[in-house]
Amino acid sequence: MVRARGDRQDVLGAGLTCPEGASFGALDSDPDRLTGPLVRRGGRLTQVGWAEAFAALAAGLGPLISEHGGACVAVYHGNPNVHTLAGGLYPPLLVRALGTRNIFAASTLDQMPEQVACGYLFGHAFTVPVPDLDRTERPGYGRPGPPPTAR
Repeated sequence: MVRARGDRQDVLGAGLTCPEGASFGALDSDPDRLTGPLVRRGGRLTQVGWAEAFAALAAGLGPLISEHGGACVAVYHGNPNVHTLAGGLYPPLLVRALGTRNIFAASTLDQMPEQVACGYLFGHAFTVPVPDLDRTERPGYGRPGPPPTAR
């Protein structure tokens, strides 16, 4: 991947994209990007194959859950997991097998504070104000042009 860009023909985005999408090319080619599972050995993380990683997980997680119950485990769902079919089908099975109710996501860490604040400020968590940037004056920048039109 070299770069990612928005689709100018898209009625909603009109060519815009999120920061994650715009930086995906750099993320994909980052030399520090993980390319396989890591297992801690003697205080250091070492890259291993998937079979060894799952064996280490079972060896550590099984006794932990047996001793403390599923509530000692938490599951995090995040990007890009939520953008795949497998990401929607597999996690509920894993959560049920672990026996945990501790489930977190980008929404609980990122968007939930905004929704709580909006609930207190505006009376409902989904009353999220959308700034009218197209008609906002910014000192030193002048007045922006007319809003983009749908194509």
